[in-house]
Amino acid sequence: SNILIVDDETESRNSLGPSLEEGGHHCKLAHSSKVAMSLLATEELDLIILDLRMPGESDVELIKSISADFPETAILISSEIASLEAAREAFQAGALGFLVKPFSKGELNINVLNTLRLKTLETERNQLVAELRRKIVRTGRLMKTAVADLENSHSVKSTTEHEVAKRLSLALSLKNDETDVHIDRMSRFCRMLAERSGVPDDQLDDLQVAATLHDVGKIGIPDAVLLKPSILDLSERRVVEKHAELGFVLLSHGQSPLLKLAATIAHAHHENWDGSGYPQGLQGKEIPKMAQIAALADSFDSFTSPRVYRPAFSIEEAEEIIRRDSETKFDPKMVEIFLDALPELESVKLASPDQVDERIRVLSISDDPDFLEKMTGVIEMKQDLVLVGWLGTVATARLEAPHAHPDVVFVDFLLPHDGGLGLIPWLVTEMPDSSIIMVAETSDFDLILRSIEAGTAGFIEKGATADVIVDAITRAFEGELLLSPEEVRSVVSEAARKRRPGTSDLSEREVEVLGLTAQGLSSRDIAD
Repeated sequence: SNILIVDDETESRNSLGPSLEEGGHHCKLAHSSKVAMSLLATEELDLIILDLRMPGESDVELIKSISADFPETAILISSEIASLEAAREAFQAGALGFLVKPFSKGELNINVLNTLRLKTLETERNQLVAELRRKIVRTGRLMKTAVADLENSHSVKSTTEHEVAKRLSLALSLKNDETDVHIDRMSRFCRMLAERSGVPDDQLDDLQVAATLHDVGKIGIPDAVLLKPSILDLSERRVVEKHAELGFVLLSHGQSPLLKLAATIAHAHHENWDGSGYPQGLQGKEIPKMAQIAALADSFDSFTSPRVYRPAFSIEEAEEIIRRDSETKFDPKMVEIFLDALPELESVKLASPDQVDERIRVLSISDDPDFLEKMTGVIEMKQDLVLVGWLGTVATARLEAPHAHPDVVFVDFLLPHDGGLGLIPWLVTEMPDSSIIMVAETSDFDLILRSIEAGTAGFIEKGATADVIVDAITRAFEGELLLSPEEVRSVVSEAARKRRPGTSDLSEREVEVLGLTAQGLSSRDIAD
């Protein structure tokens, strides 16, 4: 990490640098707040260690200025004053760590790592909040239109209402890893369990359709959480849990019986029989019967379907889990009905297997919320593309990216900390089957050359049109370089020139391949 040490005492300032550099950090020194602000404006810094009681601008105001003007830089305070009030003021102003002098080398390095980690978490949280706000606004408009369509169709013909609801549920399924096959099976399971539990025949059609909207609230969950390619942590689970309440809000304005039933199911399908569920903590018979049916049907199909972070459970394993959760998660009488119906449920499952997803899997590694919104919109418009994850830092990318199994990866050149260009060699090594595209605000020849040398398929600007982005994804997936013949010829010429002094990362074969590409041959033609 790049660290700025700000201290007016020369001895103290000079002693910190070697201790941190032993831990692999790169340090710069400043003796005043004026010099510090100048360096912050010109250097990419991950952390600033700031001595309290420095001459010049007041400590709190300086912390506030750094926090406001350079939000990507974490602030760690060092001070000889062991004051709880001073620490509280520093934290309120924007600091994330507080060290009291004197401290050991170990204490220093531990606090630096902890402060950097807190900054990463803070950045990710802010991104999620910003995205959630945008999605709620966008979702509100979408759902008002959808509910109006449902209300209008209900006044004309019930079958039309059912068709509109089904189309909406299928559109929403594209937001996560639930397929239209899962939604169809789950709704059929609901009908079968409802029939066996005594639900009147005239309510079965509405139940089967309403059940397809049980997760409608997920449209308001940030993609960075919803599309995370591994198990969620506690804070992320809390975010996802909001979908039950949000689904109820989105559907509860409807006046038709179908929408009222859908709102009830969306609200209560994560309530547990023992009261440990969410969002209301309902217990026993407080939980609406239709929601209990939907919960059991959804759980069974989810257990027996593959997820990014686990393979599908067998029918026997799913049965054992549901037996175990009787009286805790599920109504024991409903579990008995489920067990009696299991052979019939299994036949539906076997007759409607999960389809192989042939869409191009796209992963984006960027902390730019505007680019996230743009990419999400572009991919939502294309049925042959799916966004399988959104990762905002180099650290999370190294941890999560391989689990997403992407076909194409977008990497932001301006990622915090190590930067996107530094991440690419690791991606190329760890994910050799994925094609990588570099993205940045603007392009120049040097950046294009560096991207190609690092192992990417090419480069696009963040301001590219939807057609350009889709074309880049398709070409990268097909193994093509995202360069015109003229650009390739320039890259070849520059790479050949660099090879003479031995400074290029491209091998002779790679230069040869670029030359053939410049002649108009496709990657597949070259391979043949």
